[in-house]
Amino acid sequence: MRHYGHADPQLKYDMSLVTQADLEVQSFLEQKILAAYPHHHFFGEENPIAPVNVDHLWVVDPVDGTAVFSTGFPIWGISISHFHEGELKLGVFYMPVTDELYSGMGKKALHNRKPIRARVDDSVDNEAVLLTYSRFHHDFRTDFPGKIRSMGSSVAHIAFVARGAVWGALLGRVHIWDIAPGLAILRAAGGEIRDLNGKIFNSEDY
Repeated sequence: MRHYGHADPQLKYDMSLVTQADLEVQSFLEQKILAAYPHHHFFGEENPIAPVNVDHLWVVDPVDGTAVFSTGFPIWGISISHFHEGELKLGVFYMPVTDELYSGMGKKALHNRKPIRARVDDSVDNEAVLLTYSRFHHDFRTDFPGKIRSMGSSVAHIAFVARGAVWGALLGRVHIWDIAPGLAILRAAGGEIRDLNGKIFNSEDY
C-alpha cells in the first residue's frame, strides 16, 4: 500500500501500465503460491510468456486497475485464478482499500464470506447501472436508459455484477488475467459473460 496514490507508472511492451507495486506483489504471490504448490505453474501479467499444456496453472494480475491505483482511486484489486487441465476452477479478487474479498469456486460465490447471486431480472430502467471500460464512449453510441460508469478495474466490474450491485458490465479488449478471476466469481454466482452476439464466453478457449 505504500505505493498507492503516488506510484510512478511506466509503459510496458504492450503499452499498458506497470508500477513497482505490480512487480512486488507479483513476486510475492509467485513465491507464496509455488511454495505451497511446488509442482504447479505460475503466470502473472508482468510475465512475457505464459506456460502452456500444464496441469495446474495459477494466473495473477497483481494490480487490476493500475491506472486508478496510481492516482489514488480505490477501485482496484489483486486478482488470482486457478486452472486445472485448462479448466477454470477458482477466482479470487481482493480490494485492499475497501477491504473486500470476492471468491468463486464451483457454484459457491462469496463476498466477504457471505453468499452472493447475480441479478436474474434483466429489465432496465433509468436507475440501472452499466459499468464499462474507460474508452467506451470512443467506440459506441448507446441509448441505454440508465447510468453508465467506469471504475477502472475489469474484475471489480464483474464482481459488482456477480453480487447484484449493478445491472451489468461491458468489457473492452481484455487479457486472460483481466477476466478469469471475475468469470469464476460470476459463474459461481449464477451469471455468465457473453460477447456482443450473445455467445457465452469460455475462458478455456481464450
